[in-house]
Amino acid sequence: MNELADKIENLNNDTEFVYKLDARERAEREQKARMTAATEKGLKEGREKGLKEGLKEGLKEGSMEKAKEIAKKLKQMNMKASQIEEATGLTKEEIESL
Repeated sequence: MNELADKIENLNNDTEFVYKLDARERAEREQKARMTAATEKGLKEGREKGLKEGLKEGLKEGSMEKAKEIAKKLKQMNMKASQIEEATGLTKEEIESL
């Protein structure tokens, strides 16, 4: 056991070894920090992209629902399907299904 303790003592007194060990630990901490930062950046970008896409899809769906509401009212007013198509942008099939 004394032999092992002596080897450890010698390593602790070896400034080059201690410097290399310290440099390695610093490099590992820096790498971990870079990975954490990259992960956080990726998550932030993903959330932003998801919100934009969700908003875009929501607006598209809302627009479609509004067009259908208008088409339904125009249909009740006995307007021709071709005129409703032109006014709302809906297809003939979409208008007929209302």
